[in-house]
Amino acid sequence: MLFSWLVLGLAAIAAFVYRRVKKRPYEFPDGVCAFVLAAAVINALGHAGVNVDLPEAVVAAVLTGVSLAGFIIRRCLKKPHTFTDDVLANVVLFSVCTLVESLGDVPWIYTMLAVLGLWGIIMRRHRKKDIGTADYILGLVYMSASVMLLRGLFVLSVPAAVGMATAVLVAALVCYFLWPMFFRS
Repeated sequence: MLFSWLVLGLAAIAAFVYRRVKKRPYEFPDGVCAFVLAAAVINALGHAGVNVDLPEAVVAAVLTGVSLAGFIIRRCLKKPHTFTDDVLANVVLFSVCTLVESLGDVPWIYTMLAVLGLWGIIMRRHRKKDIGTADYILGLVYMSASVMLLRGLFVLSVPAAVGMATAVLVAALVCYFLWPMFFRS
């Protein structure tokens, strides 16, 4: 299984290098390559962590911290958005999903769908899109995944999980709207 992830990671790097050699603009295929490379890195390091008898939660926590620190440092230094940023962001996403899965009896897909749903909602606000069907779908994905995540992680009832998921959504939107007041770019 480790070999297949290494092959996928190398294929993602090769596809990215090929696109750079052909001088293609940075587009969606590069993001897909970053996603595949991040998945390969997480799974390869997960296998390596198992081989040295480290708990999965420790490996995931270290990966989350290191990749998040690298991503934040790159943003603070105002580096241009590159493949490295996409890989670091995807490693953070995958390692958080792995960390949540190892801490509670929650499949990683609920964490990923909750994060991606919340991200989609905030990105649509950032792009100043009118509220429409996409927002309702993203809201449904976020709420259903986060309710399942919170129920599995904290053993909450459905109404409590819905309330907590709503509070997280409201807090994220409030932080997004207050961000420009305190941090000007």
